[in-house]
Amino acid sequence: MTRLRFTPFVAGILVIAGLFFASWLVTQATAADLKEGPGMDVPEKGTTNEYWAEWYGPHPYIKEPAPKFISRWEINEVPRNVTVYYDVNGDGFHDIVFAHPIVAENHAPACAKIPRPEQKHHWMFTTCPQNRAADYFVVREYTMFRILNQRTCSGCPLK
Repeated sequence: MTRLRFTPFVAGILVIAGLFFASWLVTQATAADLKEGPGMDVPEKGTTNEYWAEWYGPHPYIKEPAPKFISRWEINEVPRNVTVYYDVNGDGFHDIVFAHPIVAENHAPACAKIPRPEQKHHWMFTTCPQNRAADYFVVREYTMFRILNQRTCSGCPLK
């Protein structure tokens, strides 16, 4: 009769499988108790001003405004993202904000005004001509957005 040998490798695999199974059981047992959080209130078409009508779609699909409406941008307000604030109606207050993931950083830019090859595929935000200037390259597609309520928030960051 041959004896079954448990090597440390087999024991490790069994422990990992047991942990995954236990976490799955806990998740299944507690998932029914979770309630969905409140969703974002998207204004219905026709309830916003004429500027919003240019880029608000008929479904709850948000299209980012043209770069001419950018009023401010911040680095790492959302971690590893550039947050871009837009004032689409020209009233001096931010109306909507989008977060774009940072894909590359250059902490020693030449601060020249010449276009770079990376700008074909990415947006570039730069802090030139400051001391310790940096260039931030982000993907053109946003990952998050928030419509800011001007009644309660004028020029405030993401809540």
